[in-house]
Amino acid sequence: MIRFVEDIYADFLYDCHIANQRLTDEDWEWYGREEHHIELPERDGGVLTPLNSQPLTTYQHWIAGILQSEVLGKCCFACVPKGVLSEMLEALRIKWARTHNRDVLLASKNRGKMWINDGSQNRMIHRSEPIPAGWERGRLPFSDEHRANISKVQKGRDTSHMLRAREGLPNPWVGRKHTEESKEKMRQAKLRRRAQ
Repeated sequence: MIRFVEDIYADFLYDCHIANQRLTDEDWEWYGREEHHIELPERDGGVLTPLNSQPLTTYQHWIAGILQSEVLGKCCFACVPKGVLSEMLEALRIKWARTHNRDVLLASKNRGKMWINDGSQNRMIHRSEPIPAGWERGRLPFSDEHRANISKVQKGRDTSHMLRAREGLPNPWVGRKHTEESKEKMRQAKLRRRAQ
């Protein structure tokens, strides 16, 4: 018999509902009580209504989030720790965590974009788009007013390390030698790390 993920998810929630009816308040405190958004996850705007919520233990909630991800085709869990689930569920957790991380990275504001200007204004476009006629790659220089505002913000800030790097001055730590005492401490620390 072939079972679809939707059926497995629904059966799991039903089994949890039946099993959790026997839990006492002390059991809930021990296992942890979390409200699971059944249809629409909280990260998608799901509201905890009686029809969209079910109390689950923390472990059950991790499994429900992973199964819900398979049903909806997107990551529906926030933090499921590594290595606490069975191999199959761990593989699904990794799959959806990677998908979510990739989606967040791709949705970041400036990822894969570049600045263009037409001589009077700046704009960002995706690198795959052609540069429109009359526009060129790069930003316009900052106006005097904008530079004055940046300068005002930077006043009183310690920028000596940035100045040294920009001017090519040597790092004050270059050329110093460790004492025999500090060398011995480093040796002992390295031996302790290797022994672990």
